[in-house]
Amino acid sequence: MRSLYDCLHAKTSEYRITCAMGNELPHSANMLALARGKPLEYMVCQCCSDYDEMGEPIKKDGRGWK
Repeated sequence: MRSLYDCLHAKTSEYRITCAMGNELPHSANMLALARGKPLEYMVCQCCSDYDEMGEPIKKDGRGWK
């Protein structure tokens, strides 16, 4: 599944997560969901032609937190 964690166009503001390409994300795309480690896998991202994956996920021991 595509996740906002992996998309280069996901941008954060004080309260919300937005798409730099202007795609409308659900209201649940917010900083609280990010802080809680929610999946951030939204339907709008699954078929998005602008989705641009960052690359391979960072291994757990290289993330800077445990």
